[in-house]
Amino acid sequence: MHPENRVQRYKDTIQILRADIEWLTTSGFRTQTTSNETLIAELELAAEAYRGLVEELVRPVG
Repeated sequence: MHPENRVQRYKDTIQILRADIEWLTTSGFRTQTTSNETLIAELELAAEAYRGLVEELVRPVG
C-alpha cells in the first residue's frame, strides 16, 4: 500500500474511532465487560496512535 493510501486509511480510522466515542457518550449503551469511560479512554488512545502514524507518514523526509 502506498503511503498516501495508508494516510487516508488512518485518517478514516480516526474518524470512525471518534464517531464511536461520540456514540458511547450519547447513546446510553453499556457493556458488562468494562465501563464506557474505559472504552472511551482506549478509543482515544487508539485515535492518538493513528494520529501519530499520520504525522510520521506526512513528515517530509530529510
